[in-house]
Amino acid sequence: MEISFANDKITTFRELEYIGVNWNNWNQEKDSLINWIKINYPKLDGFVTDMTMAGAKDYIKAIDLYETYKKVEVE
Repeated sequence: MEISFANDKITTFRELEYIGVNWNNWNQEKDSLINWIKINYPKLDGFVTDMTMAGAKDYIKAIDLYETYKKVEVE
């Protein structure tokens, strides 16, 4: 989705195409991330529905924590 702003207000939405996306795999990975965060970092729980800048930062933090966990798990 592409969102345009003017004067700090949303002016347009544009839906973009996602060619070759495996939505089932994406949903499984997203759900795994959410569930892992709920168990291991409950203070970050809710990041996926928080549409604020703080929520976006928590989302990035959650991904980083999860990726680190997955790397350690593989080693």
